[in-house]
Amino acid sequence: MNHHTEQYQWRARFHPGHPIAKTCTNVFSRGGTRPSTLSPACILFIALSLVITSFADDLSQLYEKAYFLETAKGQTQEALEVYKTIIATNATDGNRQILIQSLQRMLTLHKKQRDKTLQEKVDNFTILPSTLDRIVDTFGEPDSYVGSEKVFTRENLPETGYTMTYANGFSIRISMGKITELGFLEPNFSIRGISIGSTLEEVVAAFPPDEIRDQAESPHVEKGILFTNIYKNGAHSYPTKYGVRFFFTQGKVYGLYLNKDFMPGNNPTRSQEIQQ
Repeated sequence: MNHHTEQYQWRARFHPGHPIAKTCTNVFSRGGTRPSTLSPACILFIALSLVITSFADDLSQLYEKAYFLETAKGQTQEALEVYKTIIATNATDGNRQILIQSLQRMLTLHKKQRDKTLQEKVDNFTILPSTLDRIVDTFGEPDSYVGSEKVFTRENLPETGYTMTYANGFSIRISMGKITELGFLEPNFSIRGISIGSTLEEVVAAFPPDEIRDQAESPHVEKGILFTNIYKNGAHSYPTKYGVRFFFTQGKVYGLYLNKDFMPGNNPTRSQEIQQ
């Protein structure tokens, strides 16, 4: 290791604005490879810097362990505990980035857990009785009740129909007091392995259409028919014969809607057939 490399590594441990750091680092600019003697304050500062650097390295190793548990082992709960340990540490310039990364991973894992909960709720939900109280008890109070470009309150809902919308891209369509459709705009629900972001080819393999045609002269929707040009280049729906509607843009699913007659838990025989 040459003089300049060694000098840089020693300097890198100091906060540049600290007066002791300036005193200590200035010693190295006076020539020689290292000072023969240092003041007690300078020695203490170097020792503290070494401890801080070592502690930051320990946090980095903890982060790598948590990430391995999460991604390679699938042990999300164990990974969460390690991430919690990391973010409980006091922030310093040396460990700030690790804390931020750990917090981001925690938020991602919590979101996945919420999404899993939604999948389970939908899988076990039965349409009847479709009272509003029961819907709210299962899925929670929605962010809004909307219909015909209007926003309603729970006290003045129209009988003709409205949609309950949630922050996670989930929605419930109500018509004449009955659930008609569940909608998903985020990858928090899957059916036959298909969710938001799946490709057109994956959907066709999982939900084969009766017929695949090129773009029609006048775009129209026909159950079980897939017009390839329309669906690849525009934002149009593919109404399968399985009770599921898909909306595509640029060849990928951006909207998934489940018909009431085929919801898991409502028609066990039919829903199991769809899920297979």
